[in-house]
Amino acid sequence: MQQLINNLLKYHNHLKFTFYHFPPSTCSWRVRCALYFYQFYPNLINNLDNNNTFQIEHDKNYSTIFSNNNNNNFNLNIEFKNISLIKKENEFENYLKINETKQVPSLVISTTSIHGNNQNNENQILFKGTQSLPLIEFLNDLSLQLNTHLNNNQQQLNNNLNNKSLIPKDNLLKYKSLQISEIINSGIQPLQNIKCLRYLKKNNCNEMEWSEMWIRNGLQQIESILLLENNNKYGNNKSVGNEWTIADICLIPQIEATMSRTRINVEKEFPNIFKLYNELKDEPIFKYTHQNVFK
Repeated sequence: MQQLINNLLKYHNHLKFTFYHFPPSTCSWRVRCALYFYQFYPNLINNLDNNNTFQIEHDKNYSTIFSNNNNNNFNLNIEFKNISLIKKENEFENYLKINETKQVPSLVISTTSIHGNNQNNENQILFKGTQSLPLIEFLNDLSLQLNTHLNNNQQQLNNNLNNKSLIPKDNLLKYKSLQISEIINSGIQPLQNIKCLRYLKKNNCNEMEWSEMWIRNGLQQIESILLLENNNKYGNNKSVGNEWTIADICLIPQIEATMSRTRINVEKEFPNIFKLYNELKDEPIFKYTHQNVFK
């Protein structure tokens, strides 16, 4: 991992992120949230349209600036590529070269220009990764390392990094945030995705009842966790504690998908989850990464 990070740091002013995703996919959404959180996302001000709304076009290069609290920064490019699961574009040969599991999302980091006299460095692929939770953890580590690279004052650096991580430093908070994330990532999402529902339909099963059963099972566990947190009177305004964590960017997309694609009444059945969803759903981290911003 360190060798990979060192490679990325070597070309840190010439990096291009190519993010392959299906905008309605909750797995894709949670990684878009991480890209936004860690500042690997298109500059929002420059991309507002005439109606002051944020729109991102697929297959277009956007520039963004990664910076830390000391105003040290560098430029990078990011491009979003739509891989439609409905059209089965995830099974196309060109995408299988990126992700042979036929899943979304995928992230490729490459160089964008020639460095020195070595012509082979042009468009060199430095990283190719899949699976949403490992990608989020990778972006977390990359962000911390880039901050280290941009900041020479170790004491001041530590203060900066404590405020810029979706993975809590506190071991208990880290456990709780990963617990919620894995309930969604392992216990809900794989059992209600398009591939699974297609199989059920092909075998004359009721795919709606199937998905609702597994969604309810997972949300009941999360509801109990949030209820315990509230009863302990921690005064939390996020899923775990008062800071953004990986749990938030897994939970909100899942709840929106549940409310729009199933008959589950989240407000009635899971009041603590619904309250948190209502409080967080309009935050910029979700607003600017929502499927609706993609043309």
